[in-house]
Amino acid sequence: MNIPENQKNVASAHDFAEKPAAKIRVISSLSVIIATVGRKEIAGQTICSLASRKTLPHSVIVVGASENDLPVLPNELPFQIHLSVAPAKGLPIQRNHGIRHLSPSIEFAVFLDDDMEVHDDYCAEVENVFRAYPEVAGFSGHCIANGDISRATARTLLDQQPTHQGRPIFGFFPKRWPGFYGCAMNIRRRLLDLEQFDENLPLYALGEDCEMGFRLSRHGSVGGSGSCLVVHLAVRSGRISEVGVGYAQIINPLYFSCKGIGFPKFATYWQKLVKMPMVNLIFWLIPSFDQKSSFVDRKGRFRGNILALSDVAKGKIEPMNLLNVVAKFEK
Repeated sequence: MNIPENQKNVASAHDFAEKPAAKIRVISSLSVIIATVGRKEIAGQTICSLASRKTLPHSVIVVGASENDLPVLPNELPFQIHLSVAPAKGLPIQRNHGIRHLSPSIEFAVFLDDDMEVHDDYCAEVENVFRAYPEVAGFSGHCIANGDISRATARTLLDQQPTHQGRPIFGFFPKRWPGFYGCAMNIRRRLLDLEQFDENLPLYALGEDCEMGFRLSRHGSVGGSGSCLVVHLAVRSGRISEVGVGYAQIINPLYFSCKGIGFPKFATYWQKLVKMPMVNLIFWLIPSFDQKSSFVDRKGRFRGNILALSDVAKGKIEPMNLLNVVAKFEK
């Protein structure tokens, strides 16, 4: 295990149940990469929970923006663990740093958010999809719950779900367009030599998952799998301000559209320059319309939308300007 000295020989704050060796299967072709910032306790819980699954990855690579982001883990885990610090803060930068630490023997890379729960058979099912469909470049797991759920409830929900229940093993599922949902992305390792995450997208990098999916679709099929089950806890701590989210909601998709990959200009400009600000404005002024996401600061998002529209009017479609927006509004 490659663990910094200050993380060694520390008792775990999280319990994970060891299963009888006969029931454990290590998927030697697969590694998991987890990028995290400011949520080391949450990341540690996710890794310890992953360690209690019946099918396990060969290794887990955890990438923080500083050593303070790295979780305290048990001395012994049932897979190799590599804790690393990226050269800078940012989801694409951290994920790309994790890619560089993949063992040459790894065939499949799984990118998980730091607040995930996965099915007992997740790792095995990921390998099964890639083996059964050689043309598949990558796919998302099937998220059966997303937010407003405890880790214990998520585990119970997953334990009650059979991996195959009339859902497609691979297809455009649950969406019919070739973009990823970033909380659980699975990619053929060899294609990561051709396509990596766009480091021009800072911080939370809104939309980088979809854009990566569109680029990978040039090399093979991209979709989703109904047999690879996950729950996204969607813990809100450690996220950027809603003003920053509102800014990225508009600037990032326009930036993707200008790259000419997967984001049709007319539809993207209509949805982001007109529809998105109107939705945030209406939900801010009439909160009762926004029952599904009442926790969202719509005023902050609308303010970020207006800042983005101002930059677009000036001909500035630069995702990196998000750093200036966040610095101003998080003081």
